[in-house]
Amino acid sequence: MCDPCRLARNASVHRYRLTTRGKERTDFWVKRWIKKNPEMRREQSLRCYQKLREEVFGVYGKVCGCCGESDIKFLTIDHIAGGGRRHTGAIKTTLYAWLRREGFPKGFQTLCWNCNAAKHIYGRCPHQEVCGG
Repeated sequence: MCDPCRLARNASVHRYRLTTRGKERTDFWVKRWIKKNPEMRREQSLRCYQKLREEVFGVYGKVCGCCGESDIKFLTIDHIAGGGRRHTGAIKTTLYAWLRREGFPKGFQTLCWNCNAAKHIYGRCPHQEVCGG
């Protein structure tokens, strides 16, 4: 198949998949594939999530802003002004996906889980008391 024909066919298939009947058929085959390949789907989802986390931490920093932890497994995104629980409940998606979709807005920082939890519980991380930060 020549390139112009292939492009026209791909455009036609894309238009068809956007119609109700096409979407129903596409959804049917996707759901069927997921049901037959749960382990592959799990691995695929995990790879996508890890890639998204790396992208977010590439923007907000790959080191905890309080203690300096740099292992990405321990890092999380913190709402600087607080209100993270209300915000993440309202966005109906993961915070990482929301941040990318919104163009990585200001008001967020990278903290490790411990510093983030301490900030939530005590209002301030114990590292800041020791270092005077």
